[in-house]
Amino acid sequence: MNEFVEERAILESKEQLAQDLFVARLRSKFDFRKINSETPYEDLQSVVRNNITADAKEALAVYVAYRNDVIKVLSEMLNRKEDGTIAKEDAVHQLVYPRYKDSEEIDYSAHNLWLIDDDLAYAEYISSDRTPKGKHRGKGSYAHDILVNNDNELLLVEMKRPQKAKYDIAEEADHPTDNPVQQLISQVGEIRDYGGITTSGGRKIVVSPETMVRGYVIADWNADLERYLKDNDFKITNFGGPMAYNYYTMRNVMVEVLAFDRLKDRAAKRNQVFVDILAGKTNYAGLKVDLLAGE
Repeated sequence: MNEFVEERAILESKEQLAQDLFVARLRSKFDFRKINSETPYEDLQSVVRNNITADAKEALAVYVAYRNDVIKVLSEMLNRKEDGTIAKEDAVHQLVYPRYKDSEEIDYSAHNLWLIDDDLAYAEYISSDRTPKGKHRGKGSYAHDILVNNDNELLLVEMKRPQKAKYDIAEEADHPTDNPVQQLISQVGEIRDYGGITTSGGRKIVVSPETMVRGYVIADWNADLERYLKDNDFKITNFGGPMAYNYYTMRNVMVEVLAFDRLKDRAAKRNQVFVDILAGKTNYAGLKVDLLAGE
């Protein structure tokens, strides 16, 4: 343990330290240098079966079950309730990432950004409902729903209320939230003009003019949204679910519009193989298990 600590960089995140420590402990129990392209499949399985502790397997099982429940909660939020009400945007936002927080205050176990992309779990910096200067939204100021800075690439996420059915292409729309593309472009403009983003700890992260920005608008897909996107000159595709994209040269930002259903379905498919293993639908020996009715 002392040798492991001495080799660590002082600026490494606690998530990276935890990941490296897990690998170090695993290596101490198994010589991974023995694994190569000619290693038999059975030997690869034995690494999991014999060298990962029972408590680690249990923790992974709990996490997979947790993710499955989060997907079910998201599905319920996207549907109109019996009393006619619909989940508010803030509720969906809170499920994905706690509002008014950033990654200097919480770690990956406190958010569900994996719903959007599993790669976001270990991003260098994440911020939610904060302005570029690190404050809550002020009058006339834009605050991103979610911002992710990673490897000289910036990602902004703008979420809309489930089943939202009104959009306005006008730059000065009566309700700015009706023009989510302009919202994103304005947020990018503020970050560009400020030259970066400030964390909750007061540290400024510089964002150079050359930094590529990706913007995600996540909303329920309907005829009004599709008309709005066509008026904004978006290219619309339907591979794996409806989505649209457009590149804005002046701000160097690629905006993608994703349907909530596409997001939910892809997250569910990524998690399903692990759920099947927990349900006993495979014995992890390459053979499908046929369960008896009721099991």
